Amino acid sequence: MTPERVADPGLQPERTFLAWQRTALAIGVNGALLCRNATVFSVLFGVVTLAVAVVLAWAAHRRYHSTRGRPVSGILLRIPGAAALSTALCVCLGVGVVAVALTS
Repeated sequence: MTPERVADPGLQPERTFLAWQRTALAIGVNGALLCRNATVFSVLFGVVTLAVAVVLAWAAHRRYHSTRGRPVSGILLRIPGAAALSTALCVCLGVGVVAVALTS
């Protein structure tokens, strides 16, 4: 008897892509809500937030298509500091959203 495959090796990159896509969508929605506000700071911060969402979605798309079909063993396309940078961006965007919410 042959052992069954536990998981498809192409599913992990797809799940990661979908998670980053949801994150970019959530950031984009927050940016659109910020742009809807009337203050100059809010609109400026909203445009920056929308730009971050677009860049994040593009990077997720690029990474998914470059890792699709490769085995999932090891670290794929490791970018030094990418996790720290994305965490810092999310924290800064969160602080900005709270600041805009409290000032309006």
